[in-house]
Amino acid sequence: MNDRHWRERHYGTTLTESPVTHHETGALSFDRQDGALHMLCYRGIECVRGIHPVIRDDQWGTHALVTTAESVEVDVTGIELIHEFKAAEGALSGRFKTRLDDRGVDVSLTLTAARTMLTCRSGLIVLLPLKGVVGRPVEITHGDDSRALSRFPELISPGQPFFDIKGLNYTVRHGPTVRLLFEGEVFEMEDQRNWSDASFKIYSRPLAWPIPYVIEAGETVVQGFSMQLEEHGHDVS
Repeated sequence: MNDRHWRERHYGTTLTESPVTHHETGALSFDRQDGALHMLCYRGIECVRGIHPVIRDDQWGTHALVTTAESVEVDVTGIELIHEFKAAEGALSGRFKTRLDDRGVDVSLTLTAARTMLTCRSGLIVLLPLKGVVGRPVEITHGDDSRALSRFPELISPGQPFFDIKGLNYTVRHGPTVRLLFEGEVFEMEDQRNWSDASFKIYSRPLAWPIPYVIEAGETVVQGFSMQLEEHGHDVS
């Protein structure tokens, strides 16, 4: 049996995954695959499970992101990553830029439409781990800058635990305080344990808004995300 038939028999597909690369900058480490960031850890403790863009069609199908260019630049202050891609048969061009250092992460996503397209979701996805986070206190900053105190759900939440997220502040058990900030759209969070995934997912736009929606030809969508780390009440830098 050749490798192609073996993969199809065992995995149901002949497609192979892209290689995963591991990176470190100071006490911050992470993996990278096809431009997406995974397992962002501070001193070995996972703080964020993943950061990546997603493009969905008008039926919630996921468009593949076809890489057109990418770069990795490392200097004494940190790492800069740029992943450029096309999606939806060229309807969208994207630029996913990330800067990582010991203080945290800064992300910008730019999507430019070559032609009008319908989508159920086009933007950033941020995944949070369960370990060290489930049941922990969290402060939510809303779009009007009001703040509310809550906890990450211990039991599986059938509905979205948090709505209208501009920022989240939480402390990972035995780890640092994590301060997240979202820009460019209205974000909310769902509990992915409903679908047997070990994470909380933060996404835009709200599920209560009408879908699909239109990105017009020539329109540019810009979203941003940052993660700041603090250890024992002080900035890790």
